[in-house]
Amino acid sequence: MIYYAIFNGRFGDMFVASTDKGICRIELNCENAGSFFFWMDSIGKYAESMDKNLKYINQLEGYFNRSVKKFDMNMDVHGTDYQKRVWREIMSIPYGTVKTYGDISKSIHSSPRAVGQANKKNLLPIVIPCHRVISSSGIGGYGGEIKGRNIDIKRYLLQLEGYDCSIFDR
Repeated sequence: MIYYAIFNGRFGDMFVASTDKGICRIELNCENAGSFFFWMDSIGKYAESMDKNLKYINQLEGYFNRSVKKFDMNMDVHGTDYQKRVWREIMSIPYGTVKTYGDISKSIHSSPRAVGQANKKNLLPIVIPCHRVISSSGIGGYGGEIKGRNIDIKRYLLQLEGYDCSIFDR
């Protein structure tokens, strides 16, 4: 059973979903509501529950208020073994710092493109901080996009953590 909640976040309505094992999806961009509900339909049973998701929402709000720099929550993460390996490496990137796709690929003996593809499949942005992974030549992508709203969100998250994004404007 998936429990979901909608709350007013930094980018408008945000969606959080969890199971009894832990948080399993965050949708930062309310423009993707259709894909969020399509995903839940593909899973099967789901119900709206603020109570089941309040602990996750509180930590996300704490992150946006700069009082939470490291999350303390159970996760119910689904992906290939390779994706999980990439995500574990990404979770080791400290708050306020970045690594390139190349840095991650060297750490796990892979390719930067494969790291980017695994990053794109991350259903727990912010908690698995894929925004901290940048290109060697710029900000890189976010949520499968290289321009537009998702890149604005990535820039915001990096700046929230104190990272100087002006280097991407040169």
